[in-house]
Amino acid sequence: MRWTDEYVNFIQQNLDKTDNELTKLFNRKFNLNKKPVDVKRCRLRYIGKKRKRYHFYTEEEIDFLLNNNHLPKRQLTKLFNEKFHLKKTHTQLVQIIVQYKRRRNDGK
Repeated sequence: MRWTDEYVNFIQQNLDKTDNELTKLFNRKFNLNKKPVDVKRCRLRYIGKKRKRYHFYTEEEIDFLLNNNHLPKRQLTKLFNEKFHLKKTHTQLVQIIVQYKRRRNDGK
C-alpha cells in the first residue's frame, strides 16, 4: 500500500493518540484494515517522530492532585485534565497521588 499525503497528514495530526487508538481512527476514516504496527511504521518513516510516552508531572500538577484528593476521583480527573489540558485517566492520577503522598510522608 502506498501512504498518501492524506494518510500521512491524518497520522501527523493525531500524534497525541496511542498507536492502537490512532489505528482505529485511521481505519474508520479511510475504511481500511491496517494494524497498529503498520501505522507505527508509517509514522516513523514519513513523520520521523516517536510518540511522547511519558509525562513528567510538574509541582503545580502534583500540588493540585494532593490538595484536591478529597474530591471523587472522576471529578478530580475531569478538573485536572481541563486545567492542565491533558488526557489522564483516574487510574493514572490515583497512582500519582499514592506515589507522591508516600514520597512526601517519607521526607517528613
